[in-house]
Amino acid sequence: MNISNNQYAELAKFILDESKDKKAAKEGVVKLAKLIVENRDQGGFERIVKQFNNLIEKEAGVVNVNIVSAKELSSKQEKLLQESIAKKLDIKKDLIEIFKEVDESLIGGISIQIGAKVIDGSLRAKIEKLENSLL
Repeated sequence: MNISNNQYAELAKFILDESKDKKAAKEGVVKLAKLIVENRDQGGFERIVKQFNNLIEKEAGVVNVNIVSAKELSSKQEKLLQESIAKKLDIKKDLIEIFKEVDESLIGGISIQIGAKVIDGSLRAKIEKLENSLL
């Protein structure tokens, strides 16, 4: 049977949502694990767990934000970004989970990804845009 990682994750969430108690939840998760092994899909287990976490966070209203900066952000800068993004999205700042990465090739500035939307305010992106306009 061909089951996608997303379908496994949705099934895991359904099992936990619909279980009457811990024992039933445990039994359901064990059956799901056996199904994953029977289908030889255990290589995708890490992606299944990640997808499951995404489903839980989405239901809770958590927004994942990836921030790539040319240098390490201070806690004050991170807090200001979190507050600004929360205001822009009209949600509580506690629902924003920030993942940071440093990439010196950006030269300066930051790139922010929220879902499929990317706001690239890096100096590298501005130089590339200028380069393209001159060609």
